[in-house]
Amino acid sequence: MRGVFAAVMAGFLAAAALPAGAEPAAICQRGARAAAVPLDYLLHLEAREYHDLVVQRMDPAAFDPGGQAEWEDYLRSSVLAEAIEWPGVLADKAADLPPGAHDLPWLAMLADLEGGIFGPAEALLIRPQSILLPDLLPLMERHGLTEETAILREGMALFPDWDLNPVDRQLAIYSAEGDIVDARREEALRKLDGSYPRGGRAMAAAVALLESQPELAQLYRARLDAMGDEARLDHLILALRRDCLPAWTYSAEEVEAAYLSLGSAQAGLLMMDDLAQGLDGNLPHMWLDGSGASLAVQLVRVLDLRNETVLADGMRRVLAEFPSPFPRDSDARWAAMDGFTPENWSRLDMALPEDSDVLVRRAMLSLARESGLLP
Repeated sequence: MRGVFAAVMAGFLAAAALPAGAEPAAICQRGARAAAVPLDYLLHLEAREYHDLVVQRMDPAAFDPGGQAEWEDYLRSSVLAEAIEWPGVLADKAADLPPGAHDLPWLAMLADLEGGIFGPAEALLIRPQSILLPDLLPLMERHGLTEETAILREGMALFPDWDLNPVDRQLAIYSAEGDIVDARREEALRKLDGSYPRGGRAMAAAVALLESQPELAQLYRARLDAMGDEARLDHLILALRRDCLPAWTYSAEEVEAAYLSLGSAQAGLLMMDDLAQGLDGNLPHMWLDGSGASLAVQLVRVLDLRNETVLADGMRRVLAEFPSPFPRDSDARWAAMDGFTPENWSRLDMALPEDSDVLVRRAMLSLARESGLLP
């Protein structure tokens, strides 16, 4: 289970990141100054809200297979319960917009998929949002996303019996346990994902549509003007992860090389954000399981340099529960934790102050402001 979490956490932390071989943006370099928050950030936030609405609306018990069902049956029911909510969420969002902007939620959803844990082709072919695909293709073509539609039509041909439940397509490639059951289709899916354009074309189409509606665009700009520092910090972190980091970083060496190639303020912000995302209140267990903990020693130095004494001392107490030098590899950290006594766990649980999540965000805001990185 912890290995699955580590993989998901790595994907989350690297979501929407810099494609291999691409040049890092100016914001990544030492001495950079942040530009204004762009209009597309609000569309990104809205796309994130769609996921929340789907979770709120879905009823996992609607397709309950019963107490004697197999794990695969439960997977089928839960995926279908999520999938059937997507058309309604997007349609309801569109109903609140002027007629000329009704395509905006679908384009924002597409843009969000380009930076998700799963590749956009995979998401639109075998994941819950693939329920939208037959109706989505003409919309994409209407907005000039013809390369993408050609790839997705090719992908649909992998499943001659296109079914309502996306999990049927998922299980045609992967077992319920995640093993590959059809290597030919899995390879074809990977190739389609590799050829899917990743240049932000869906977001560009969404912004163009928004700009074509002057009154609506003005409302969005007013929201940008009213945005507070917390929201601007969130945008900065998103931009740093998207524009400055490789698409995936797994090993400690890859994480160190990626982060320490940036300006020192940018690297410090990302290290602190890894900690913030990996805290459950004041418990650092999720952070310890993620790739960000590879830079634990560097993070303590950053906190010391920033005079964040409470956090730095707490982090030293966390590291003190592990062998010296602190294990940079997550498997080595878990090997150490497997041998923890109740006393070790108790000290680890109490190492950081109860308001650590608040303190980390405050430290991030302070660094972002002083370095000129906060828009």
